[in-house]
Amino acid sequence: MNPKYFLAFLIFISAIPSFAGAAQISGTIFEWYTLEPMQNAIVEINSVPQQTFVATDGIYSFSVPDGNYTLIAKYFEDNRLKYEDTENVLVNADGNFTIDLIMFPTLDTQELLYDDFNYLNAQDLENEKSKNSDYGQIIAGLALVGAAILLVFFFAKKAVKKTTGLEVKRMGIEEKSEQIASAFAEPEEKKPVTQENTETKNATQQPGQEKIQPDLSELLEKLKNYGGRMTQKELREKTGIGEAKLSLMVAELESLGKVKKIKQGRGNIIVLRG
Repeated sequence: MNPKYFLAFLIFISAIPSFAGAAQISGTIFEWYTLEPMQNAIVEINSVPQQTFVATDGIYSFSVPDGNYTLIAKYFEDNRLKYEDTENVLVNADGNFTIDLIMFPTLDTQELLYDDFNYLNAQDLENEKSKNSDYGQIIAGLALVGAAILLVFFFAKKAVKKTTGLEVKRMGIEEKSEQIASAFAEPEEKKPVTQENTETKNATQQPGQEKIQPDLSELLEKLKNYGGRMTQKELREKTGIGEAKLSLMVAELESLGKVKKIKQGRGNIIVLRG
């Protein structure tokens, strides 16, 4: 037998067990909020070589030999990572493994879908140059405003010095008269605090009837319109409220028992109570 054919035959024979022992990993990718299949998600598995699958209809599938693997699913919107999920899979036998993935929102990430960093860096440099130019104009404007304020202060000080002694004396007499009048005025009688007044005040404010500020009411209404459950990041995007202020508002609503804050990864999920 020709040595070349014999070597090819040995390679084919050695490859048969690896194909025979392959397992099938498949599943469906769901969105965490609606639990509907998420289309066009990108799924990767750290096999050798690494495999990547674009789940156009929300379903993915991989064929791998025995081993310990990590599935990573990502979903991009407007070229930025919005949802992701990671699952570990142990394959120690042949067969079909069904691993469904639930995509949760990715909080405070800057990961991009494309890797044209040279273009991005160039854009950043242009933006930085523009900002530096704007800063120079702002500094020059502030310097002119400061000079104008100094001139106004100088002329105002000179005008104050021209105040006549008669005006100063009149001001002193008026101040003295006010002091004398306040000294002879009768002190205001303080109304004693009685138990009846205290009980009346307590009766008007029943437990659980704390008045909610209008901005907190609007936040509750926005949360109700979106099904009573949103991530804090989505709530900030829908309301346009700053991150620090929104955190304080959520904390206040949670203390009033109106919402519940659930920790999820690096962010929070806000759930409407009642």
